Amino acid sequence: KKGVRSVPIFTITFCTIIFVIYILDNFFIIPKTETVTLKEKLWVGHNKGYINNALHLSEKKIKSGQVWRLMSSSLLHIGTWHIVSNITAMLIVGYAVESQLGLLKTAICFGGSVLISGLYMAFVYKLQEGEGASTGIYGLIAVFVMLAVKNGTIMFSNVPLVALIVLAVYTIGGMLVGKTTAFEHISGFVGGLLFGGLGALAGASRKRNITVRQIILPNFAHCVMTPRLRCKSSIEIVLILAILTLATKEAFPMNFYEEIPPSQIAAEKQYFISAIFKLLPYKQDNYEYLDNY
Repeated sequence: KKGVRSVPIFTITFCTIIFVIYILDNFFIIPKTETVTLKEKLWVGHNKGYINNALHLSEKKIKSGQVWRLMSSSLLHIGTWHIVSNITAMLIVGYAVESQLGLLKTAICFGGSVLISGLYMAFVYKLQEGEGASTGIYGLIAVFVMLAVKNGTIMFSNVPLVALIVLAVYTIGGMLVGKTTAFEHISGFVGGLLFGGLGALAGASRKRNITVRQIILPNFAHCVMTPRLRCKSSIEIVLILAILTLATKEAFPMNFYEEIPPSQIAAEKQYFISAIFKLLPYKQDNYEYLDNY
């Protein structure tokens, strides 16, 4: 496409910046008065660094005049899983969007989404501490959806299908990790719709009679399961299962049963099993067989 770079400069530059900031803030630029364990540095993360203290989103500090926090919080991350998942999602959706819109429009859509989310979380939600680039990433996801509709397919870029599946897992999972995080992501998505509507679809010719199947599987008739494709699909499935396993371990750590009292574990287990049965078309009073399963 004329005028659009094939190399996603903004995406790669931003991912490099947030990775460097994470390393500095997590391992090196920490006040001597703060005690940071090895586990916090290598996995769970912490918010004790100088950079985090200067850049995280805070309603009180923004109202006191530190307005840069509306945007700068997108440069911060807490924990290895946080930074890895956000960089992965940013590389996927950033490459797809930037290949269509170019550096400037992509940067505007990302920054605008971060700003909209920051304004909402600070002045409506009254958040006192927030970090993460996911608000901008969800904005780019919104732009990606609009571009998919415009082009009539989700495969409008060179991003492979397995990467788009990973992005879908990221998108859905990000809405299930907590109320505050969900509001951050939703507000970022809305920001992407606003700025994407101005830039991504400006002057776009509307395609009529496009069905959902055509957008998701535009070349369905040509999908022949050759041995090579079957092998590739198997590898992709294994990768997706590995990603889901890592996500599950993040939500339920290996030492889950060591940190929580047995009485609380039993109550949580019973609640979880009851919730499952509410989804089933039949009712059972005896949960024993499902508990054993």
